[in-house]
Amino acid sequence: MITAINIKNFKVLQDTGWIPVNGNVVFIGPNNSGKTTALQALSLWNFGLQKWIEKKKTSKAVIRTGAVMNRKDLFAIPVTSSKHFWTNLFPISSDRDEGGKIKGTKFNNIEISVRGITKGKEWTCGLEFRYDSEEVIYVKPLHDLKHNIANDDVEFLKDINVAFLPPMSGLKSEEVKILFQTVEYNLGEGRTAEVLGNLCYQIINPETDTLKAGREPEKDWQTLTEKLNKLFLAEIMKPEIDSRGFVILKFRDMKGNELPISSAGRGMQQIILLIAYLLIKPNCIILLDEPDAHLEILKQDQVYELLSEMAQDKGSQLLIASHSEVILRKAVSLNDNVLAFYPHSSPKFINDKGGELQKALRTIGFEDYYLAQQMGWVLYLEGGLDLPILKKFAEKLSHPILPYLENCFYKTINTNEPPQARQHFSGLKDAKPDLIGIAIYDHIANPLNVLNGLSETMWNKNEIENYFYSQKVLLAWAIGKVSQNLFGPSEAQERQEAMRKALDDVLPGSAKRNEKDAYWSEIKASAEIEKLLKAFYKYLGYPGDSSKGRFIEMIEYMNIEDIENEVKEKLDFIHELIPNKTND
Repeated sequence: MITAINIKNFKVLQDTGWIPVNGNVVFIGPNNSGKTTALQALSLWNFGLQKWIEKKKTSKAVIRTGAVMNRKDLFAIPVTSSKHFWTNLFPISSDRDEGGKIKGTKFNNIEISVRGITKGKEWTCGLEFRYDSEEVIYVKPLHDLKHNIANDDVEFLKDINVAFLPPMSGLKSEEVKILFQTVEYNLGEGRTAEVLGNLCYQIINPETDTLKAGREPEKDWQTLTEKLNKLFLAEIMKPEIDSRGFVILKFRDMKGNELPISSAGRGMQQIILLIAYLLIKPNCIILLDEPDAHLEILKQDQVYELLSEMAQDKGSQLLIASHSEVILRKAVSLNDNVLAFYPHSSPKFINDKGGELQKALRTIGFEDYYLAQQMGWVLYLEGGLDLPILKKFAEKLSHPILPYLENCFYKTINTNEPPQARQHFSGLKDAKPDLIGIAIYDHIANPLNVLNGLSETMWNKNEIENYFYSQKVLLAWAIGKVSQNLFGPSEAQERQEAMRKALDDVLPGSAKRNEKDAYWSEIKASAEIEKLLKAFYKYLGYPGDSSKGRFIEMIEYMNIEDIENEVKEKLDFIHELIPNKTND
């Protein structure tokens, strides 16, 4: 995982300073403000890193000469001249005396530095790129960066993998089977739709050791088919190679018609592209440029959650450039990082958590009115994780509400104040008088009402997280993946012991002894779980992810009989109120 980047003299990014990119990050901003450029800078850094590692292996020179890079090999950043990588196209500048005569020249090197954490070790890697010609660039470690791992132990980063994916574009009714290197070249040039069949073919038929590493092809293909069916009610068929050497990729629509993938809508093609790319690039830093392209509002909301879940499952990190307010709102609700780009000579990157942009997103916008018209009901929840948690409980209980939660219009009320939901609902009712509203708050003192179509309820415990917060679940989660062979019994025992120590640190004695103690109902469970996870990783001795996104995993380790009746009652509450139900 990378945690920060610093870019100088690359295209419009003259000097960014350190940009925090811990976890999943959404870059927002107007056109030409540097969002895509920041993703391209990371691609350039990664390519330069691999070239420098290769040179270190083959060269015994003491003096640090640069490794050679050819601009044509930079698939993700297609340019006609390497000079186009430089701010204001000035890779070299001249020093002049008072009379205007040239005294000498100097290189205005591109500098890209990255911080990260790998195998529990924090590192900083800075590279500088020097112009040689329109075709050639030299790369070597940044000389004035302290503790630069590129100088000391660059082999440690040999497995760092950065992958850049532009949005769906281009169209081919037939695809010739090509090498994966050629697939990546086409992707870099933005001709993504022209290699969609080849990408899907590599899911089920990986042809290189790199494409096979850390993957289960049949399981990955099942993931693609299930996700696509859930989103589009379509069944994608395994790709085949015909006698002419063409890739044949088809799907069945909801009526059973068998059609070529070129007949699918551009939004469906876009989602196949995104899913396929994440599946063949596990344990990777994935750079996505406008993944919301070609998607209507409902699908934009769904695709961000889908990508986040898949990235977590595949051990990948997402950096996304987007114009979509829906993507932005979703990222904010999930507590992911949002960085705003502004077009200045040296753009400033602003982490907007709690700022004006987030406040503006809470107002009623066009997309809210659109969704109200399309769905006919709106669900208000306290936090961004409440819906994923509800869905996980519904899945665990096989509750009929699950398909409705998968495609619902919901709003988060981060202050847990009923007036906020009531005001928003009242505004939507002006446009759609028959709108149904459902609100589930955390435990509050304010009286609840049924107001003009808005039905309200609350959790009897402090918040939804309290319904899976227990010693039993936390201990099961700590060792739960042993059966999946992700770590062995000895490490499982170490993890269990670390969790026991964390519980000793955080829990009051009465709560530790008595699972029915008032603490388990009254405490803010989300904050307690975060403290426990931080203590847990402290005892394990390496940094770990203690964010709220990990909470959903814990429900997997609950026994059905341990899920309290109130959870089912809340799911029933939603199911009974939503309009236009089909037979479940």
